[in-house]
Order: sequence, then structure tokens, then C-alpha cells
Amino acid sequence: MHELVHALDLASGRYNRDYTVRERRATFMQNLWRHDVGSRLRTSYHGRFATLDYQVAAAHGTIAAYANEIFTGAGFPKPPGAPAAASRHSALELRGPSSVARARGEAR
Repeated sequence: MHELVHALDLASGRYNRDYTVRERRATFMQNLWRHDVGSRLRTSYHGRFATLDYQVAAAHGTIAAYANEIFTGAGFPKPPGAPAAASRHSALELRGPSSVARARGEAR
């Protein structure tokens, strides 16, 4: 699934220059598939950066909005807990750092 998102982005001209955006997009769809088949969700991209976008979207009921961005745009929401200045990704925004704690199952 992960590599298919990269192929879709390349074929449709939506390949983002920022590799973290590309990998977070691909991992989001991979986690959606993993959830559906009962596999453990990825929480990082090979330990380099967090990939909690699916978990945050699931907690907020915004999976469809994220998927729409993947299928229609080249961006992606800023990473959970990222400062506002990191918003070169997409117009779709998350609901703040507390969403990361909720996605991890941590109490506030």
C-alpha cells in the first residue's frame, strides 16, 4: 500500500518535494490498510520522524479529509504537534498537540 501511494503521486503529478510529506502521506494510507486488516500501526518512518497522522485523524473523525488530500492534492496537514510555521504542507490543519496524546492513548 505504501509504495502504491508513491506511485499514485508520481503518476498524477502530485509528488511533493518534501520527503517527509511524501512518506507521511504513504504511511497514512498504509496505516488505514493495517487498521482494516488488524495489523499493528506504524508510528514512525524508520525511526526518523513520527507518523501518527492516521491515529490523530481516527481520533478526530477526519480520515476522509486526510484521504481526500492524498487523492486530490500534493500536500498534507502539518505533523501532529508541529509549530504553525511548519505549515508548508496543506491547508488542512490538526487540532493541536493534545491530539497526539489522544492518538497515543495517553491521558491529558
